[in-house]
Amino acid sequence: MKISEVKALTGLTKKALNYYEENELIKPAVSEENGYRNYSDKDVEVLTQISTLRRFGLSIKEIKAALESSEAFLKIVTEYTDKLTKQINEMEKYKSVLSSCVNDLKVGNTDVKKVTEEMNKLSKALEMDQKEREGFMINEFERIFPGIYGKVLSFCFNSFLTEAIDSKEKENAWIDLVKALDNTPNLNIPEKLESSVDMDEEEWKTIKNRMTENLKNDNYEYKSESVSMMSFDMSEEEQRQFEVFCTYIKPEGNIEIIGKTLEAVDKSLSVLSSKYRKRKEAHLKFHEKFKEGYFCEEPSMPLTIVHKETMSFVGIHYTKFINKKDFPKFIREFNYRIVEISNIVNGEKVYGFSGIDSLGKDIVPDSVFSFVFAMQVSNIEKVPCDMISFVLPQHDYLFYKHIGDMKNYQKSLDEAFMYNIEEKNYEMDILPSFQIFSSDISDNDENLEVEMYFPVSKIKKMG
Repeated sequence: MKISEVKALTGLTKKALNYYEENELIKPAVSEENGYRNYSDKDVEVLTQISTLRRFGLSIKEIKAALESSEAFLKIVTEYTDKLTKQINEMEKYKSVLSSCVNDLKVGNTDVKKVTEEMNKLSKALEMDQKEREGFMINEFERIFPGIYGKVLSFCFNSFLTEAIDSKEKENAWIDLVKALDNTPNLNIPEKLESSVDMDEEEWKTIKNRMTENLKNDNYEYKSESVSMMSFDMSEEEQRQFEVFCTYIKPEGNIEIIGKTLEAVDKSLSVLSSKYRKRKEAHLKFHEKFKEGYFCEEPSMPLTIVHKETMSFVGIHYTKFINKKDFPKFIREFNYRIVEISNIVNGEKVYGFSGIDSLGKDIVPDSVFSFVFAMQVSNIEKVPCDMISFVLPQHDYLFYKHIGDMKNYQKSLDEAFMYNIEEKNYEMDILPSFQIFSSDISDNDENLEVEMYFPVSKIKKMG
C-alpha cells in the first residue's frame, strides 16, 4: 500500500508515518529500486491504533507499552473511561438546566427573570467548558507531528494557538496550517540525539511552560523605549532542560528551516490567533519607530571606526545563561581571579564576549550559552586551571561608548548594532564583538562607562 493511501486511511501526516517507522512501531517493506515504502495491512492496523491512542494524549513510550501489554492497555482505557464519564455527567447537568427552562416556558411560566438566571448559570458553565477546549490546536501539534518536530512547533506557537476553532474561516486556516507544516523540510537531528527525542513528557511540559511563561501576559503594545533587557531567570535544572531542547534545533540548517516554516504559516496564524495578529502589528510599528530613531538620527554618542592589533586573552568561559543585569556580579567574581593570570596588559579592564562561536570549538566548547569574561595579556605563557586562552587577529571595529547604568546598557547595544555603517563603506563582520568593563564595576553605577567594539570590514567596491 502506498503512503498516499495510508495517509487517507489513517489520517496521519507524512512526517508522523516516518517518525513511527524510525521508532520501529511499523516496518513497511522498502523497494530496492526506488526506495518507496509499501505498507502492509498490519502496518495500517498498528497505525490506526497509534492514531487512536495519540488522541487520548499518550506519549510514544506509553503507546509502545500499550501495544505490547494488555494490562497497560486496560489501564489506559480505564482512565479514559473515567474522564469521559465525568464529561458526560457535566453535559447531563447542562441538559437538565435547559430542559427545566423549556418546561417552564411550555406551561406558560413567564417568569423571565427566573429562566434567564438558570440560563446564565448554564452559559457560564458552557463558557468554562469552552475554555478547556481552547488548547485543542497546540495539543494537536504534538499528536499529528510526533517527536521533536511537534515539540518544536508547540514551543514556537504555544503562546498563540490558544483559541478555539469556532468559525469556518478558522477551520480552513487550521487545515492549511497542517498541510504547510507537513510539507516543510525535516529538521536535521544528529544520530546521537535520535534515541533521546522522546524526552519525559513531564520534563517537556516544564520546558515548554517555562520558556513561554514570559509571553502569556504580553499585550504587544508598542513602547517608545528600547527593547528591554532579557530578565528571564532559570534554575540550573531548567537550564539543563532548555539546553536539551536547544540541541535539537541548533544543528546547521535547522534555524533556516524553522524561519521558512514560520513564513509559510504566517497567513494561517493571522486567522487562527488574535494574539499573533496583535504582535505582528506591534512589531511592524516598532520597526518603523526603530528605523526612525536609529537610522534617521545620529546616535546619542559618536561612532567611529578603529583598528585593533592582534590581542591575546585569558579568561573564564560560562556555559550558562547570564542576564546583562548580572554582568557586574560575574565581572567582580572574575576580578578576584586575576592574580592567577600573568602578563596582564591592563588590570583595570575586563573584556566581555558573548556569542563567540566564531572563536572556534577548539577554544570554546559547543554549548547553547556562551559567555566569556577575560583579561588581555601580552602573551600566553600559563593558563590557570578552569580558564581558557584565545587570540583575536588584527581587525577593524565599530567603536561606541555607553555612559549610564546597566538598565540602559541594552539601548546602547541596539544603537550601535543597528547603526547604518554602509554609509561609512563598512559592513559587519563575523568575528566576535566585545565590550570592555571596569574591573571595579558595581550593580548600581549610574555613571557606568562601557566600551563596545563591533567587528567590521571595508566594503569591496566592484571595478
